[in-house]
Amino acid sequence: MKRVFSEKELNAVGKQTGFFKRERDITLYWLCLGLFEVMGLSKIESIAYMHRTINALCHTKVQYKPFHNQSAKMQFSKFMRTMCERVLVKLSGEALHFSDDSPFAQFKRIVLQDDTSFAVKSALNQYIPGRFT
Repeated sequence: MKRVFSEKELNAVGKQTGFFKRERDITLYWLCLGLFEVMGLSKIESIAYMHRTINALCHTKVQYKPFHNQSAKMQFSKFMRTMCERVLVKLSGEALHFSDDSPFAQFKRIVLQDDTSFAVKSALNQYIPGRFT
């Protein structure tokens, strides 16, 4: 999590997407952390709710109009899409990878049968021959 949400990484993605050009009252780091926290806490019903929550998290009093203007930019959606992709790639890769000393590291590929059909997956034919062919 520290690598994914490091201030240096967030600023680099902001510059790469064209969203981050200069520091504001709410930095890119706090904006991104705030948005991910708001999205994870509850159902978002309005931009005003996000604005109030991020102001509370960042201990700032940024007005609604500048906040809305920044979030309405095309580069903002590109920045958030890039950040969501990075989070999913980095965290899912680490969650699904077994370390070398793990007992599961000996398996190359695990095939599962979920019993949603009568047919057996073709990869399991040699282990369960003749069943519902």
